[in-house]
Formats: sequence, C-alpha cells, structure tokens
Amino acid sequence: MPVIQGASMATAITVSPSAVLFARALIVSGTPNSQPGLRIAGGSAWVEQAKIVNNTGGGIVVDGGGALVLENSFVGGGNVNNTAALDVVDGSLQMDFTTVGSGFGTSAALVCVDGAATIVRNSLLVSASEDDEVQCSGATITDSALEMSEGDNAALGALVAGWFLDYDNGDFHLAPGMYPPAIETAGTWTPGDPAMDIDDDPRPTEEGPDFAGADRIP
Repeated sequence: MPVIQGASMATAITVSPSAVLFARALIVSGTPNSQPGLRIAGGSAWVEQAKIVNNTGGGIVVDGGGALVLENSFVGGGNVNNTAALDVVDGSLQMDFTTVGSGFGTSAALVCVDGAATIVRNSLLVSASEDDEVQCSGATITDSALEMSEGDNAALGALVAGWFLDYDNGDFHLAPGMYPPAIETAGTWTPGDPAMDIDDDPRPTEEGPDFAGADRIP
C-alpha cells in the first residue's frame, strides 16, 4: 500500500476550511521538518483503519474549529519525541477503538486546549514520557485503557514497549502474551461500533467487553 509523506515544510495531508476528508486504510508516515501527518485546519475528516505514525511533528493536529472522527487507527510513534501524537488545538474529536502512542520528553498521546468537545471511547493511550499520556482537561474518556488512573478506565501502569510488536516504529499491534490482560476487556462494543479491527479481524456482534485500541487479537 502506498505511503503518503509530507515534503519539505509541508504537512502530508491538510484538510482546509470547508473541505471534507473521508479516508480508510490510509498510511501516512515519515513526514519531516516537525510537521504532522494530518492537519485538520478548519475542515472535517472521517478516518478509519489508518496508520498515521512516525511523522516528526506528531500524528494529527486539529485546529481552526476542525472536526475529526477517528476509528480503528494507529496514531503517533514511539520515536516521535517532545510532541503530542494527537493534538486538539481548536476543534472537536470523536475517537473510537484507536491506539495512540508517543515518545519521550514532553510527549503525550493526547493533548487539547479545551476537552469539552473531545470524546474518546474504547481506545488505548500510552506514552514513553514521564508526563501524563493524556493532557486534555474536560475530555470524556470511557471504556478505554491508559497508563494513568482516569475514571473507570483500565489503569495499566507504566508503558512497556514490549506490549506492542514494534512500539518505536509505530507498529501498535499487540504482542501476543506480552500486553496487560486488562486491555482485552477495557472496551465495550455496542451496536453501531465498528464490526472489524484495523486488520479486519472481527469484533463482537453483541454488546459486551472488547479489546481497547485498534488491534484485537483473534
């Protein structure tokens, strides 16, 4: 599958005001010069089964009142340091069954200025930084797995890169037998949720516990 990469000082994909992006099975990786892989700059985007990883300016930025719906995706990268994997500067985020990971330093999985319009469900958020992986006051986060203790979400404790097949390079597939078992039941699948995971492995067909994050071990 082709990989989209930003050139020179440009973001790989920018969704400008009044624009609408629908993307599935997208790979955006390797964008240089501190640019993110995807910037929602006032427009709207629906992204599913995507891998937006290892871009030097982080994975996704939402700004200018933009709106992002994100499902069944990998965002960030364990070698992307001192930046947020997912940064909601000004806009809204609805995220479901997504794995977000970031690197060291001042990195975080999810950062926002005002979390009132940020809704996260059934997701897995981690960071190699000593700072909190979620820095998004007011966000609604449910049925998810984090390192930190946050509401009724699963608290996994400090990240171990070996939970994933290749955390440093943004391969957030779970490593069988290596990840905390709590991930397997942290999510709650409900009617209307995605029927498949990032690899088209089937999810439950009846309401009940499910893996948090984009990858579900069959």
